[in-house]
Amino acid sequence: MTAFEPKTRDELEHNFVEAFERLMRANAAYDQGHWGDAPNIAKEAFNFVHDYGRLISLLTHLDMKAQMQFLSTAKARETEGLPPGSVLVSPEYRLINASIEFAGMGYEPLLGRVPSLKPLPFDQWYEETVLAWYGREDISRGKIIEFIRHVEGGGHVAGRFEPRWAKEMGLIRGDWVNGCMRLGNGPAVEPEPYAPAYATMRQIGWELEETLRRGCPSLISRANFAPAPGPRMRPTRQFLP
Repeated sequence: MTAFEPKTRDELEHNFVEAFERLMRANAAYDQGHWGDAPNIAKEAFNFVHDYGRLISLLTHLDMKAQMQFLSTAKARETEGLPPGSVLVSPEYRLINASIEFAGMGYEPLLGRVPSLKPLPFDQWYEETVLAWYGREDISRGKIIEFIRHVEGGGHVAGRFEPRWAKEMGLIRGDWVNGCMRLGNGPAVEPEPYAPAYATMRQIGWELEETLRRGCPSLISRANFAPAPGPRMRPTRQFLP
């Protein structure tokens, strides 16, 4: 049996640079109103950070992940200021703002509009709660990334929901959004499915982008966002005699 041939450091760095370019394009597309690009953000986040069994992340391949500090923009939990014994019956959105305006209901990622950035070791960042509801559903960054990547088209589209998602499905799918509204004399309306989860995924994309900019500046400097029509060329490699 032929042994696996490992990639060179140069090849892995090339993968990193292209993945960062794709992450940036997906982030920009979401900001332009292409909300269906949230799964593309999840795919690239998964590529950069997810390690499980034989799946090895780009940052681990490059021996960077263990030393890196990941930036969190999470707001304080709204339950922290409640009187003893009381519960919050509306969902908590820790990476986004929920709003109701004349045009409808919106879920906006915070992006850079935060008072401070909190650096965390990877495990704390990945497991930090970013969506919560009524003390029954606490959803971490990792769950959002994995669900949108595995189920909603980031890596593939699942034809059914696995049992592991059962507890969080209501909040991820948007069943517990902040009510509904009526625009003029029209019917009652509510946000599209997954609206809070997709906006949260966009904010995670912002956090990861800033984390990589600070932690991997030499690789980030090699990214190129200008279109490159025509043949892809490079200088001739020098072969040993």
